[in-house]
Amino acid sequence: MEENNKKWVDFNIDLAQNDQNADTINELIEEVSSVNIACGVHSGNPLSMKQAVENCKF
Repeated sequence: MEENNKKWVDFNIDLAQNDQNADTINELIEEVSSVNIACGVHSGNPLSMKQAVENCKF
């Protein structure tokens, strides 16, 4: 992607996996430019998804 003729990389991670707690989510969000939040049956749970969404910067 280019922005103002500068190239940059979107550093993306998956969040709200079952083994992530709120502190881990907050630490990871500070280091990335975008996130995918687990919203499926195979991973995540309502609490971890809610915490991830509430802590993301919009």
